[in-house]
Amino acid sequence: MFNVGGLELVAIALVALVVLGPDRLPAALRQAGSVLGQLRRMSDGFRIDVRAALAEDAVDRSGAEPRVD
Repeated sequence: MFNVGGLELVAIALVALVVLGPDRLPAALRQAGSVLGQLRRMSDGFRIDVRAALAEDAVDRSGAEPRVD
């Protein structure tokens, strides 16, 4: 998704450890995981809604008779 390799992840982890310190880092990681989980659930819900709307539109179009005025 973000095209981040192993070396970049290690660098990010080291910077986070230096900035936050070993005491606050676990809480920050838990909070980040919680936020990412919420974003994933929201995007899944949005995806389901869009697919349902598209499927509903496809059913409406396939069952409709052409109008002749």
